[in-house]
Amino acid sequence: MAEYDLEFNTPLRYREDAQQWMNYFQRLAQNLGLEVHYRTRATEQGQTEVYTTINGPLPAIQYLDRRIAREAARYAMASGKPKTLQKHVLAPFMEGQRQGVQNITNLVFDVSNHLGAEPAKLSISTDLSQRAAPTKSRTRVDKGIKTIIRAIDGWITGDLSDENAVILCDQGVEDWLKSRLKLPASSRDGFHTVVDKAVDKGIINRMEAYRLRRFHKTRNRVQHRGGRVRPKTVFSMLSYCSRLIDQKTP
Repeated sequence: MAEYDLEFNTPLRYREDAQQWMNYFQRLAQNLGLEVHYRTRATEQGQTEVYTTINGPLPAIQYLDRRIAREAARYAMASGKPKTLQKHVLAPFMEGQRQGVQNITNLVFDVSNHLGAEPAKLSISTDLSQRAAPTKSRTRVDKGIKTIIRAIDGWITGDLSDENAVILCDQGVEDWLKSRLKLPASSRDGFHTVVDKAVDKGIINRMEAYRLRRFHKTRNRVQHRGGRVRPKTVFSMLSYCSRLIDQKTP
């Protein structure tokens, strides 16, 4: 479990707008199994201070952070006063949210590294999250990372079936490997050839190659023979591939 604080200020006349937005944010978070508690108070400077604590699994916190910009834009448009809401409530909230999630992510990963332990399964480092941000002009490596994160998000929310999550994750790994090898987009090298080249170049080791081949075999069984896959296998694949790429991306 992880917990972070979020604090922002808005002019006193927008206190009700801030409270309504926080109620909406609270519902979004609760739907993901997160606990959100907030309070507002008037300051002597004529501002409304909003202080919030968010508690829950780090992967769910990170997923909400990746989703919140779209939700905020939708909320602003539905409010009938998008520019005002964006300037005085949503923009300061988003800055506090971004910083809070970044801080708790860095803390969890730093402590895990210090203890020689693994961070929570399906969690993503700050660096990887930033490389896959929607506003970033992505390289081919970043696009592969983005594909794997899409697989995680889709599986967490149920938007992707177990089988489709496996297919998408495996495709993301293949794209990432090809980009690390600087293969042209027109390359017709198959998965096993790409993995062999990655081992030869020292991008991954033989044990990592073995695990990736096992996951690729699962993808082929699902995609080409109509096979099914257990949620436990999907979880293992998404966790392993995201951690591998987190560790191996320069």
